[in-house]
Amino acid sequence: MEELLYDVPGSGGIIDCPLLLIQVTRLKCGGFIVAFRLNHTMSDGPSGFNKFMAAMAEIANGACKPSIPPV
Repeated sequence: MEELLYDVPGSGGIIDCPLLLIQVTRLKCGGFIVAFRLNHTMSDGPSGFNKFMAAMAEIANGACKPSIPPV
């Protein structure tokens, strides 16, 4: 596992670590791995993460603001 996932130096704690790290690894067989590393202070739990990623996808697709506003 350690050979596939990049560990950002100094990001073991809560402070001074990336809020979101997305890594895509292309495999020799033609497949790929998508990995997300999320600081839990950004969104807590699967529901919060899902809403955060949906909002990011909407903005990436040209929306001016997400359909569900942040709370």
